[in-house]
Amino acid sequence: MTHRTRRPLAAAITTAALAATLLLAGCSGGGGSAQGDAPAQGRIVALLVDQTCDATPELTELSREAFQKSVDAAAADQGTFLGEAITTDAYQSGTFGVSHSFTSDKKNDRGVERDLARQARDFAASTQAQSLTKGYVPDTDCGSDLINALSAADRAFKDEPGHEGRARDLVFVTNGIVIDDDAGLNFVEDDLTTAYAQKVIRRQKDKDLFPDFSGVSVHLVGLGVSDQNVTAAKVRQLESFWEQLATAAGATDVATVRSANQLAIGGDQ
Repeated sequence: MTHRTRRPLAAAITTAALAATLLLAGCSGGGGSAQGDAPAQGRIVALLVDQTCDATPELTELSREAFQKSVDAAAADQGTFLGEAITTDAYQSGTFGVSHSFTSDKKNDRGVERDLARQARDFAASTQAQSLTKGYVPDTDCGSDLINALSAADRAFKDEPGHEGRARDLVFVTNGIVIDDDAGLNFVEDDLTTAYAQKVIRRQKDKDLFPDFSGVSVHLVGLGVSDQNVTAAKVRQLESFWEQLATAAGATDVATVRSANQLAIGGDQ
């Protein structure tokens, strides 16, 4: 949920802290492989987590489950996992802070499977991975720019070697609720019609902040999961709005799911 703030210093501190954890854990922030220097060539799975001030325990649990599914899908395809937790509205100028590639030099198929499973477990237990699933921490700066965050996801995909020839999935865990006084958006009170969505799309394109998701499968998880009074009709509006944005961005397909168990990535589809 967007709460417009102006805290560039807080955003810089958050980015610096995340970069430090990546270095300490020995994980590459630029798509480096877990073994050797060759970049992964399999599926790219990007997880975008909305850690808002009003994030519910249910949304945090969805983040944990979606994280594990995303990591497993990337590992199974000897691909790359990318992750970012949105916590400040300065996010649109940033890039994904977590990047981990799964590779294996094993010759035996069974050995490869075991090796990739080990890598996935080790990564899931790492500091930078846990930062994606801990949920909102009280007394910290927050306020997420959900719409502009999609542009950062676009850049993250394009930073990966050979991205155009690789399968790509964006998993976006969010309640989908935007409240932006500066832009005149209030998804709780506004009627999210098709015309409303098209207006937002035009605004983003005019600002050159609209993503290109050609060849990307977009998975929306948790829309409407909030402590706000979100009716069933509003949930349908939220689903329609975000599906329109992803489709306009050229997504290969768009799926909206209410639980991580319904999340299907790659071979799970």
